Amino acid sequence: MNTHLIRTPLRALLAGLVLVASAVVLALVGGVLGVPEPWPVLLVAGAGLLVGVPRIQHGLALVVGATIGLGTAWLDLAHLPDATVGVAVAVGTAVLLITVVTLASRGWLRFGLQLVGWAVMTALAGPLVAAEAPSTTGAGPLLRTYVTVLIAAGLGLLVAQVAQLLATAGTARRSSRSRRGVRGAGVVGLVLATGLAAAPPVAQADSDPFVQHQQLIVLQHSADGTPRSGTVLTRVGTSGAGQVRLELRDQAVAGLRNLDGFGTPEVRGDRITIDLADGSSLRTVADLARPLPVAISVAYVLDGEPIPPAALVGRSGSLEVTYTLENRTVEPREIRYSDAGGRTRTVTRDVAVPFAGLLSVALDDRFDLVRADRGRVSLDRGGSPQLWADLALFAPVGAPVQTVTWTAEVRDAIVPAVHVELVPVGVGDLAARDAEAARSDAFLGVLRDLAVAGELLRTRLRTLEPDSDAGLAELFETLAVAAAGVGETRALLTAHEQRRIDGDGLVHGLLVAGPELPRGTRVDTGAVYVLAVQGLADDGGPSLPLRSGLALGLLGVVGLLGRAVGTLTEGRPEGRAAHRE
Repeated sequence: MNTHLIRTPLRALLAGLVLVASAVVLALVGGVLGVPEPWPVLLVAGAGLLVGVPRIQHGLALVVGATIGLGTAWLDLAHLPDATVGVAVAVGTAVLLITVVTLASRGWLRFGLQLVGWAVMTALAGPLVAAEAPSTTGAGPLLRTYVTVLIAAGLGLLVAQVAQLLATAGTARRSSRSRRGVRGAGVVGLVLATGLAAAPPVAQADSDPFVQHQQLIVLQHSADGTPRSGTVLTRVGTSGAGQVRLELRDQAVAGLRNLDGFGTPEVRGDRITIDLADGSSLRTVADLARPLPVAISVAYVLDGEPIPPAALVGRSGSLEVTYTLENRTVEPREIRYSDAGGRTRTVTRDVAVPFAGLLSVALDDRFDLVRADRGRVSLDRGGSPQLWADLALFAPVGAPVQTVTWTAEVRDAIVPAVHVELVPVGVGDLAARDAEAARSDAFLGVLRDLAVAGELLRTRLRTLEPDSDAGLAELFETLAVAAAGVGETRALLTAHEQRRIDGDGLVHGLLVAGPELPRGTRVDTGAVYVLAVQGLADDGGPSLPLRSGLALGLLGVVGLLGRAVGTLTEGRPEGRAAHRE
C-alpha cells in the first residue's frame, strides 16, 4: 500500500490548517455547491490522506462504494424487511460486493475507499430510509443524495491533494500484505454481517389477552395537493389468545411486503390470511391502489394574485394559503327520528364515515405576523410559528368540506410542508350510552314539554286576543324546532356510526378472526390516515443536472491533478512508486 506519512510537526500543522480552512469554507458556502454539511468532505479527505496524493483510481473507488451504497439503500427501502434482519442483509450485501470489486480489480480499487464511499452514502441516506421504510418510493431523494456524495468525494480528494502537496513526504512501497489485508477485511466484514443476519429478532409480548389490527395509510401529495403515491402499513398482533388465524378483508395487496422477515401472508383477491402464534406480530406494507376517502387541495395567493407553489419559492410579500379538506365518503341516506310531538319522521341527510383529526404546518422565521381564520398559531421553542387546526369532517359536529386559511408576511418564501392525521372516530348511538342518553333524553323531554305547553298557550292567546304579543309564541315555536333537532341530530350521529362500523369507503376493512380465537378475547382495530403535502424550498445549490456535472468535473480534476503530480515526481523514488500504483 502506498502510504505517505506526515512525518514532522510542521507538516502535520500545515495539513491540519488545510483541513480547518476547508471545514470553515464548507460550513459557510457548502450549500451553494450542493453539500450542506462539511463532514462527508472531511471524511473523504481523511481517507485520501492515507493513500498519498489521491489519483483517479481513488476517486473511482469512492464512486463504486457510493454506488453500492445507493443500491443497498434502495434495496433496504423497497424490498428488505424493516427489521434487524433487513439491515444485516443490506450490510452483508454491501461488504460482499465491495470485496468482490476489490478482488476483481486486484486491489486497484481500494477496499477502504470503497467502504468510505459506501459509509457516507449510507449515513446520508439513513434518515430517508428510516422515514420511508414502509414505502416503495424514494428513488428521487436517493439519487439526489448519491450526487451529493459524489460531490463530497471530489471535494474531499482535492482537499487531500492540497494537504499532501503542502505537507506530506514519504516513500511508497507495494506489499503483498496489503492484498492479504484486503481479503481479511472482506472476510471479517462478511462474518460480522452473517452473524447479524443470523441474530433472531427480539419478540415482545403483552400479558393481556387481545388481538390487535392497526393500519397507517399514508398518501403523499405534491405541494398543490395532487396525490403522488400512497402506502398502507398494517400491523396485526396477538397476546394471550393462543394460536389464531386472522382474515383481513378489503385490503391493499399490490406490492405486499413483509416488514418483519421474508415471505408474505396468504393473499386471495383483496383478502389476506395471517397465522399468528401467541405473543407474535406481523407488519406488512402495500401500495395504495385506490383513492383515499379523504382529499386535500392547497391554494397559494401572493399579494392578491394566485401563484403556483414552485413560483412562490424565493418570493416576498403578503401570502395567503388555503387548505381544503373533503370527506369523500358522503352519501345521502334516509334517517328516522321522533319530533317534538313524538311522531316518527323520515328525512334525507348526508351521512359519512366520521373522520376527525389534526392539521399541522411548521413555519420558520421567514414568516411574520401569521394569522389563521381557524385553528391556532403557537411558537415552538425556537420562536418559529406553528399552525394547528382541529378537523371534524362530518355534520353536525363539523362539515364534510372544511377549509383552513392562514396569512403571513413572508420574505424569501418556502412552501411549507403540511401534515394531516385523520381517524374514523366512534360518535356512537347516543341512545346506547347510558349517562349521555339519560341527559339527552331528559333535555329532549323538557323541550317537548315546553313545546306542547307553548302550543297550548299560543292557541289560548290567539283565541282570547288575536293581537297579543307574538314573541312568547315564537319562543315556544323555537323550542319545538329545537326538540325536533335533538332527535334528528341523534339519529344522524347514529347513522354516521353505522357507516364507520360498516367500513364503507375505508381502506383497512375489519378484522375477521378464525374459529381458533378464544371466546372473550378483546379485538382492537383502528386506522390512521395521513395526508402528507410536500414542501418546496431552494437550498441555494445548483439543480440536479448541474450538481451531477459538478461531481464529474471535480473527480476529473482530481484525476488530472494526480496525474500531473505523478509526472512531476517521476524522477524521485516516491514518484516512481506512486506512478506504479
